[in-house]
Order: sequence, then structure tokens, then C-alpha cells
Amino acid sequence: QNTDVEIQVPQGGPISCSYLPFMTIPSFGLHKTPPIKYLQFHSKLFFINSVTFRPFSSLIYLDISNSEITSVCRENNPISNSFVLEDQKPFFYFLTSLQTLLISNNLISIIQPNCFNGLVNVNHLMLNGNRIREIARNGFSGLVSVHELNLTSQGLMRIKEFAFTNMSKLKILDLSLNRLSRLEKFTLHGLENLVYLYLQNNNLIYLSSETFSELTHLEVVHASNYHICCLATKFANCFAHPKLVYSSCTDLIASKVLRPLIWLMLIVILFGNILAFLLHRQSKNKNKSGRKGESQIIFLQNLNACDFGLGVYMALLGAYNVYYRGNY
Repeated sequence: QNTDVEIQVPQGGPISCSYLPFMTIPSFGLHKTPPIKYLQFHSKLFFINSVTFRPFSSLIYLDISNSEITSVCRENNPISNSFVLEDQKPFFYFLTSLQTLLISNNLISIIQPNCFNGLVNVNHLMLNGNRIREIARNGFSGLVSVHELNLTSQGLMRIKEFAFTNMSKLKILDLSLNRLSRLEKFTLHGLENLVYLYLQNNNLIYLSSETFSELTHLEVVHASNYHICCLATKFANCFAHPKLVYSSCTDLIASKVLRPLIWLMLIVILFGNILAFLLHRQSKNKNKSGRKGESQIIFLQNLNACDFGLGVYMALLGAYNVYYRGNY
């Protein structure tokens, strides 16, 4: 707030305003300095809008991590101790030379449409460690040059379809350590050149059969649930733990040894227990030894009935293995 202060900046050198008591990123005195290309700001930001960054149009590296930012969009209302000024343009609209943007470990809760318009040259975007719960349709519109996007450790619950539209240069997408439960058909639309996809430590219970269909250059997928790999392996190498032990992506019973063994066990169990039941029944009719011998026979008959139920289970297992073969 002292307009008499002059900033001394080496030619193209970095500026670090970390942990200084500024309420916004200071721009006073910048008309007397060489163009600033590197800016690091790790202090609490109270005021921030597109005008804040207008004097920094030459930036190629901007780090505003750990600054308690609650929004990167003009549409968001301010919360807690951060006050976001209304503006007609997105915050980073004038940073057309920027290549690396770090906004990690802030308080951002939602990515709204067109938040990143203007960042046409950014190739690294780090948003990990925020509180983002939802990414809207066209949430990353404008990021046409990004090839690495980090969205880990958010508690992220929903990514709307077409959120990544026009991000055709993205190579690495990290969505691990979140709370995603669904990936719809067009959730990853626009990522046709994606190579690495990280989905570990999510709660994914639904994936469309066409979730990965547009990812024609996908090479590696990391997941926590091997069933995700059953869809992904059609397009890429997939790694997941734990792996399926007895089943595979195509068969309920994958082992060629277990398949005939199940039918053999089924025949032995069913016919063996039927035969034993009939023999015990015949023995009961001939039994003259009193109530003790009769009780023993009844016990054995009940044991046969339980074993017979196991045989029915084996029959269902074998039948469903045949029914779902090739499409499990």
C-alpha cells in the first residue's frame, strides 16, 4: 500500500512475495522494472481479479499456492476471509504468455465454466490439494496447450461431461486420491491424445463402456479396482491392486483347470448326496436299535441336505460362467 516503494527486479528475474503482509499481489513500481517472468506468492490473498494480473502479462511462471484462494472465477461469491472482486474477464485473462500455473493447496471448491480463458500457452496446471467438489461443463475451456493436469487430493466427487473439451494436447491427467464414483461416456471427451491416466484411491462404482473409447493414444491407466482395467485394457495397459484371482475381464471362472473341475465336483456332490440320503432313509426303515440310532440317521440326512445345497451353488456357478463367458 506504500506507492513510494520501488521494486528492484533483475532482468527477467523472479519475484517472491511469499509470507509478506500483502492483501493482494502488489503492482506498484512495476512500470520502472524489466518484464517479470517468474512470480511466486504464498501469502493470504484478500483481493484478486483479472486487473490484479494485468501488469504481469509477461509472466511465464506463476505460483500462488498456499494463498487461501477460494475462487478462480468471477462468478464465485467470496467466503471466509477472502474477497473476490467482480470483473468482466476471468482472473488469468491477460496472462497470455504464462506456461506454468501452480494453484495448489488453496480453498477452491468448484471449477466453473471458462475459468481459465486466456491461458492459451499454459502447459502445466497444478490444482492439487484444494477442496474442489465439482468440475462444471467446459470447466477447463481455454487450456488448449496444457499437457499435464494435476487434480489429486481434492475430495473431488463429480466431473460433468465435456469438462475437458478442447484439451487435445493433454498427456497426463491425475485424478487420484479423490471421491469420484462415476465416469460417464463423455467425462473424458476431448482428451484424444491423453497418454497417462491416474484413477487410484477413488470410489468408482460406475464406468460407461465407452468412457475410454475416445482416448485413442492412451497407454497407461492406474486404478485401485481391477474391474476398471476390464474396460481400460481394450485401449491401454492397466495396473490395479488387488488383481482378480479366480475371475478375469471376460470370464467368471478364468482358470481352464477350475472350469471342468467345478462340473466334476457338481456331479460327485449331487449324486453322492442323493445316494447317501436314500441309503440312510432305507437304513432308518430297517433300524431296530432304538431312538439313538434313529437320531444319528436324521443328523446324517440333514448333513446330506446341506451338502446338496452346495451342489446347487456349484451348478449355478458353472451355469453363469457359461452364460457370461466372453462378456463378464
